[in-house]
Amino acid sequence: MSKVFVAKFNLFSFIICILSISLCSCNDDDSIVIPEGVLSIKKFSNKLETVLSDSEIKSFNIETKELNFNKLTIADIKHRINNLDTLLFYIGDEMMFSSISIVATSSDGIFNYLSFIMDDSKCYLADGYPSLDTLGKNEEKNKKQREANAQKIKMEWDIFIEYLRQRGKIAK
Repeated sequence: MSKVFVAKFNLFSFIICILSISLCSCNDDDSIVIPEGVLSIKKFSNKLETVLSDSEIKSFNIETKELNFNKLTIADIKHRINNLDTLLFYIGDEMMFSSISIVATSSDGIFNYLSFIMDDSKCYLADGYPSLDTLGKNEEKNKKQREANAQKIKMEWDIFIEYLRQRGKIAK
């Protein structure tokens, strides 16, 4: 083989190696792609129907998980939901989180997955209900289950929060 061929082959191999390293170091998880469209919260009784829209959401507090609405009372929200047990969150045509259980704070059940929680005056979107510190000896088992379930929907949480952040709806 000629020295020119070997030199070109080595240069080509070096370039391929650098490109491979560059491509492997890219992490798609670092970039959040927000679907086209607006956020809507829907219910399904006989048909898919929007019950809460983006314009009605005032803010979401990442720390407390409280979801605040413009000009809507809990009674208004309960009336729109109409005794259903699940909600569907969409951005545009893309469904987020599968389905979300509706939980009243008077419930004595344990929910270890994403829940839309309503008390007499506030709404929350949290990874479970009730708070883990109220579960006594079952706290650790439920904590592990909630963490596993939360990990499964982490990307959707990230998209939801980024969507709200871009619209100035993250509470400070």
